[in-house]
Amino acid sequence: FGNRMLGHTGTTLALIMAATVLLALFGTTLACLNTGVRITYVMGRDKEMPGILGLLHGKYATPHGGIWILTGLSAILGIYGVHNVDNLTQITLASNIGTFLVYGLTCFVTIIAFASRHDRHFAKHFFVPGLGLLMNIAELLGVVYLSIKAGGTTQTDTVKAIVVVILWIVLGLVWVLGNPRMRGTKLFHQPPPSEGKLAIPKPVETIVPEEVPAEAPAEA
Repeated sequence: FGNRMLGHTGTTLALIMAATVLLALFGTTLACLNTGVRITYVMGRDKEMPGILGLLHGKYATPHGGIWILTGLSAILGIYGVHNVDNLTQITLASNIGTFLVYGLTCFVTIIAFASRHDRHFAKHFFVPGLGLLMNIAELLGVVYLSIKAGGTTQTDTVKAIVVVILWIVLGLVWVLGNPRMRGTKLFHQPPPSEGKLAIPKPVETIVPEEVPAEAPAEA
């Protein structure tokens, strides 16, 4: 298009588009790491994940343990995916399947969490998350169906991606059920009022002494 319509600028346009895609990927990676490490930090602090994920840097107050671990995992996936297109397809499909599962479960949990609350709203707490749940299920089934129907290496990559997602879910369940620090703790429980909130000191009441009226001088 650039060579035919814009005066032989196809190579220049391709380089510009590649640069913008690279910037978008760089920004997306940073955004995912910045949000991901804080989620894992809270889970590590609540003993739902390994304690190293719940560490804060002494000077900068950043979850440096989670940053190093997630950065290392991202680097490993990048090294695996850069070898050939099949590896990259497997990572993409596993990511898409996991994304649709997480978003769909988030919508489902929203419906369950607000089902018995007196302040529930039909549109916000049932219709919108219900629509999101259906859309994520439809997209998940669509991606899996089209990828398997394509046949060839795409079908094989899809099966591998599904196996990886299943193994990751099983690993998470094994950790939750076998975590000794979570034994005796309900998976769904009502947190105490002080959990996750800053303690606000009560104002100190200042007692002002009452003024004692002066006695009238005695008459001579």
